[in-house]
Amino acid sequence: MFRFFHCLPTLFCVFALASQIFFSPDAAAQLWSRTNGPTERSVYALTTRNDTIYAGTAAGIYSSVDSGSSWRLLAFGKQTISAFGEDFSGKFYACPHSAGVHSSEDNGETWQPMNNGLPDGATVYALAQRNFVMLAGADTGGVYRTSDGGLNWKQTKLNSGWVYALISKPNTGDVYAGTFGGRAYYSYNSGEDWQRVDSTLIMQTEGRPVRTLLYFGDYVYAGVAGSGVYRTNDTGKTWQMMNNGIGVPDIRALAEHNGVLYAGSQYGGVYMSRDSGMTWKQTVAGMDVLKTRAFAFVGARPFAATDGGGVYICDLSIPMGVEEWNNAEIAVYPNPAPEKIYIDIQLNAPVLCRLSLYSALGERVYANAEFADGHFSASIDMLQFPAGTYYIEISDGLRRTVRGFVKN
Repeated sequence: MFRFFHCLPTLFCVFALASQIFFSPDAAAQLWSRTNGPTERSVYALTTRNDTIYAGTAAGIYSSVDSGSSWRLLAFGKQTISAFGEDFSGKFYACPHSAGVHSSEDNGETWQPMNNGLPDGATVYALAQRNFVMLAGADTGGVYRTSDGGLNWKQTKLNSGWVYALISKPNTGDVYAGTFGGRAYYSYNSGEDWQRVDSTLIMQTEGRPVRTLLYFGDYVYAGVAGSGVYRTNDTGKTWQMMNNGIGVPDIRALAEHNGVLYAGSQYGGVYMSRDSGMTWKQTVAGMDVLKTRAFAFVGARPFAATDGGGVYICDLSIPMGVEEWNNAEIAVYPNPAPEKIYIDIQLNAPVLCRLSLYSALGERVYANAEFADGHFSASIDMLQFPAGTYYIEISDGLRRTVRGFVKN
């Protein structure tokens, strides 16, 4: 027997207790929760490979194969890690402070320095890969380029300044770079030639550091320390401020996953946007350390790296920045569901319904969208999925609701 209790606040949480699922308003504070590590709580870089999470900390690289339940120190136990990367062959890269670039071909178990052509003692803050080319942004000498898997690096024509951020556009040679002095550069040929594209950006940011860059859709987004989020769709000729809803615009990280934008603020925690950055909502419930430095994703599950709080994991059963869909009549049956689960929704207006099915680990295993004129119905064949707890999410982009059930 399952009972569903709808709480009044926008946020709610699903608890699975024995054979019942309860919605608890008191649990709304646990949107984010700390993982069990790493031991070093200052985390500056985060990435995933084959569902393993790698955390670059102030004291080495840690890995977790169980979504943060346990962590293991891999390497560089006394060094700060500033960036991770991966090249066309799948080779794994890490950037320890004052030690250039190192590579691993065994998922981080062993590492080799790859610094021929890089300045001695350089700290690399950003890596970007495009086909056979890897670019490195350093604290001295600008951007360096390799086309042989890191065996040899060559300084590019962006040959001065402290480069904090690099991003390459899929399926093109377009690359952007952001610097400590607030400058933005653009390359159309994978980093060989560069031009400044920050005239309208610097006017707005007063030269504050460009700490992170992101490609999404037709736009390039720049996260600027002390100034917020900006975007361009004309190769940097114009930049538009996108800070609606960002209360603390000291941006250190940008990421996108499943069409949702994430911004990490130095003192404001995590902001999230479902409309390409037009509006943002702060989503920090459960975070007791807000200095957010990086994001990574395992399946649909978001992870956030913080400076002082380790790595946090997000509970996908809680709506993040989206109103609960209170005026829709929704039925999910039978429960338990041995073979099929049926969904029926009665609506008071035509709407595009998006239906998603998540496993108990937060992985989206099914998705569908259909325009509904007053009524939406669907069914999912559950025979293809193992037994366990699942969550149905129904959303129109502005509102959503979640229902839990068991597949036996």
